[in-house]
Amino acid sequence: MGDEQEKDGYIIVPASLSFISPLALCQKFQYGVTMQFDVDLCVDMNVQPPPVQRIPPELLMEIFLWARAEYDTLDLADPHSLPWTLSQVCSSWRATALSLPEIWTDFTLSPSRLIWKRQPLALLTAVTTRCRHALSFTWRDLAIDGGSDGDHLLKALFQVLITRSDSWKSVQLELPYQLIPMLSQLHGHLSSLTDLHFSCYSSSVDTIEGFEITPRLTNVKIRGLGPYTRFSFPWKNLVHYCDHRIPEGRAFDLDILNKAPRLEAFESNVRQQILSVPTPVFHDRLSRLNVRDSSFLDSLTLPALKEITLRPYIVDEALMDAILPSLVGLISRSKCSLHTLSVYDAAPDSDLVHILEMSPELESLSLNIPRCRDPSSTHLKSLMSRLQGALVTKLGTLAINRYDRDTSEAMVFLDDVFVEMIARRHARRALRTVKFDVWVPEAGSYRCPLSERSVRRLKEFQEEGLELCIRANDFGTSKRYV
Repeated sequence: MGDEQEKDGYIIVPASLSFISPLALCQKFQYGVTMQFDVDLCVDMNVQPPPVQRIPPELLMEIFLWARAEYDTLDLADPHSLPWTLSQVCSSWRATALSLPEIWTDFTLSPSRLIWKRQPLALLTAVTTRCRHALSFTWRDLAIDGGSDGDHLLKALFQVLITRSDSWKSVQLELPYQLIPMLSQLHGHLSSLTDLHFSCYSSSVDTIEGFEITPRLTNVKIRGLGPYTRFSFPWKNLVHYCDHRIPEGRAFDLDILNKAPRLEAFESNVRQQILSVPTPVFHDRLSRLNVRDSSFLDSLTLPALKEITLRPYIVDEALMDAILPSLVGLISRSKCSLHTLSVYDAAPDSDLVHILEMSPELESLSLNIPRCRDPSSTHLKSLMSRLQGALVTKLGTLAINRYDRDTSEAMVFLDDVFVEMIARRHARRALRTVKFDVWVPEAGSYRCPLSERSVRRLKEFQEEGLELCIRANDFGTSKRYV
């Protein structure tokens, strides 16, 4: 790897650096230096080092940081990843690479791949040391089938990371169940951790320990685990919290909102039919809400709410009828004005119009409508008509997904009223994106009800900058009309 001895007598230009053009470097750094290279110097390298070694260290650092920014993450199992490529050019490049923790951090560790590398423990130790006090990483394997030897190495690799846990900053842990007991070693040693994404798909885990004392932790996302797995975080510090645990048998606990006064974004996948009776909650900072259950909205007052996504599990049509009325009550009670609204499995009826009337600042509207909620598209037609007027004048994005087994009714709301609505809003230059996706049995044989004149008119709007897409889909093919 990067520990191999470089030969200073050669100029190595790695293929992975080909995207860094000389012109781009000149434009970025405004470095007006003219380098002359005499081929005679190749004979006697003691006269003058090659040009690649004469780049000032300060400029070289900027180049390395710029190059690293082009990559999302560093794969420890890939010997051609950028930091090693840079550090193998020459001794001066190696020294610069080792001095920059920014190009080594934010790495991905896949133990099932790394265990086949030579000296994986030494490799991981070297990289974590180079990251210094800002260690961000992703542990990507949930299980390893390597017998007792593989299990031992798995724990040894994780122990290397635990040893430097005070440097953890942003961490994604996708852990197999056998590593869960090791988390208790983290207790009191996570002074720098700000972001935690935690996954474990084992329902036999009773308790997650180790994250109780994390003074800087603000962002938590949980996936998997059993419905009754216990864990503790510094709730008073959290700003974003996402709970995607297995929902069966678990009732929603609104007390989380009471324990997290700084919370700005909350997401939960709790099911409706297991809902416990919630207690009223007033939260003056929560601005983003993404939930599977709408009935607990009756217990919330959220004056700062700007964005909401309601995506219920399809279990009872009577419960779906309560989605929009519950949202009407929340908005009325909270006196908030939504900027983003996304609703699934609800009819776009008068309740939706009422919500739009109470949301003059709305910028994005997304509706996912099964045919059973609006069989003849009556509500959609009415909504298109209302949108011709002064309703939500700041709307920039309109997206509608409609699921329909009866292809004859799938797009009947696409008529002259719809086209005129688009025309008026496009003329005001507020509308930027319009997407209509209809899901039917056979997209290839379906005909769009829009006339040729209407299609030409909509395509003119596209040429003028409107992002517009109307298409039919059948989960296998897609047919686009505009």
